[in-house]
Amino acid sequence: MEKTPFPLDNHDMLFKSAFQHSSIGMALVSTEGRWLKVNESLCRMLGYSEEEFHEMTFQAITHPEDLDRDLEHVNQMICGKRASYQMEKRYFHKSGRIVWATLSVSLIREQNGNPEFFISQLQDITELKAAQILIETERAQRAHVARLSALGQLAASIAHEINNPLTILLGQADVLVRASEKPTLDPQLIDRCAHTIHSTVKRIALVIRGLRNSTRDGRNDEFEEFPLTEMLQDVLSLCKQRYLKHNIEIRLPEISPKTTLYGQKIQLEQVLVNIFNNAFDAVKDLKVKWVSLEFRQNDTHAIIEITDSGEGISPEIRRHLMLPFFTTKKAEEGTGIGLSISKAIVEQHGGDFYLDETSPHTCFVISLPRRFRPNRRPEF
Repeated sequence: MEKTPFPLDNHDMLFKSAFQHSSIGMALVSTEGRWLKVNESLCRMLGYSEEEFHEMTFQAITHPEDLDRDLEHVNQMICGKRASYQMEKRYFHKSGRIVWATLSVSLIREQNGNPEFFISQLQDITELKAAQILIETERAQRAHVARLSALGQLAASIAHEINNPLTILLGQADVLVRASEKPTLDPQLIDRCAHTIHSTVKRIALVIRGLRNSTRDGRNDEFEEFPLTEMLQDVLSLCKQRYLKHNIEIRLPEISPKTTLYGQKIQLEQVLVNIFNNAFDAVKDLKVKWVSLEFRQNDTHAIIEITDSGEGISPEIRRHLMLPFFTTKKAEEGTGIGLSISKAIVEQHGGDFYLDETSPHTCFVISLPRRFRPNRRPEF
């Protein structure tokens, strides 16, 4: 006679009743993976009748990408390395569609300790997964739009930074053409033009390097030590000319070339570029226009403060300032994602990014540990 997994004493009769009438899928499964007993909820969830379940193994309707991990857990339970496990897993419905479930499994052993059967509980989370995928897709689309907007703003900034040097190069070329038409060349004039052209080309090269760094995805870069002055040079190459054109003073401290930060240089540059761009927008129409950067460090942390001459940010706006897609700018001027991304980058460096509410002006603070080993790669 076939052995039943349900002995017939009172306690087991209660368990059998709970099993049959449970609102979530429940099953008893042999150590080989055959379905010994399934309840009505599981039949509804996956579309198979109880008889059809008895002709299959759980392996046959498990998504291939989830099977190895599931079997590894099963083997660990049989070997006594774990008493139970839980995982999110995909099953094939009888119709062929995918059903996502949270699977919880425990192992029942005989009195002599040999494995007898598994008790499996399955909760359908397909709708939850669909909602998560939709949210992730919308987030990716918004991030893509934000990146395009940022690139547009960056392109405008680059135009400002490069147009002026190009005008200088054109002017020096005209001077050299006129000089070549004269019977005798002026060595001093030629030398002066050559030096001007050389320094202007170097300036354009700095802008191009800053552009390359700011648009490159640096999330997978290794954490390393790098000169702070080098990072500031890259950042300022992307905004200096625009600041000059609008008569905005940039105040910088004296920083030793030996002063270093530790982290992903490209990611931190993107944080500074975002803050300087926001500061430009905040002060460009003011009477008094300046943006200052202060730097200090101790044994454990390096701190960068960027302050502008604006009157600060109201308490109502402060509460929402770091939220994704919150912005006080017009739609064509910003997406509201810059500060939230900057905060995520700094926090992935083990640091802190915040608005200094004690400052009479708008002051953003970046606090970074001198040494930090991340446990995982940034995700934003």
